[in-house]
Amino acid sequence: RHRTIFDSTIDSLLVFDTEGRIVEANPAACRMYEYAREELLGLSGMDIVHPDCHHKFEDFKHQARTTGEFYTESVDVRKDGSTFEVEVHGTTFNFNGKTHLLAVIRDITQQKKDSAEMTKLSAAVNQSANMICITDADWIIEYVNPQFSEVTGFGLLEVIGESLSTLIAERDNEEFFRVIRDTVQSGKTWSGRVQCVRKNGEIYWERQTISAIHDTNGRITNYLAVKEDITAELTTREKLIESDKLVAVGTLAAGVSHEFKN
Repeated sequence: RHRTIFDSTIDSLLVFDTEGRIVEANPAACRMYEYAREELLGLSGMDIVHPDCHHKFEDFKHQARTTGEFYTESVDVRKDGSTFEVEVHGTTFNFNGKTHLLAVIRDITQQKKDSAEMTKLSAAVNQSANMICITDADWIIEYVNPQFSEVTGFGLLEVIGESLSTLIAERDNEEFFRVIRDTVQSGKTWSGRVQCVRKNGEIYWERQTISAIHDTNGRITNYLAVKEDITAELTTREKLIESDKLVAVGTLAAGVSHEFKN
């Protein structure tokens, strides 16, 4: 019965003697390291651990014998020489009066890559010159980046749990937000200018792009709003338009005056 469990578990299992030699391996371990069972048996743990991590295998043997348990993360080596990252849980047990070490090994290569990607993404969001706002599927704010707080005056804890619509200063903000919501939920990205309000009550203009985030099943899990304060840009544009109008009026007046003189 124990053999059946050993062979059928999805985790890679290796059994070592006290010298660090492999004395048993389950099918999952054979697949992970790409060895036949007969090839693994008799190998030292050093043979399947990257040289940079050999000290961790020595620690594994020592600590497992001393405390009966061990955990580490390491880089292991397949038969073809390719490497992958693993986490190892170790424990000791007695069999036929001899102490053995059982290692439960999981490939965490993808997990590490995903974590690194998340770290890079998090850094990019936190350092973005644009305001970033993430809501749940019900449009309730879950996260805002530092630039959001810099522009609006609202801290993260002040807006978490609030609806994204509460930041809109439009006279009929619920109707305005309904248009945004319907557009994004239909699978499109909404982009446009929005009047918003700072913590101090000041009205300002944002350029916003809002899109949905989906899970692997295509279900909407979050919404992402990328926002930019364009108040100064619009003010400058209005001044230029006003200046152009004054120039046009001046030109017209000069022309009319010229006609009268003639």
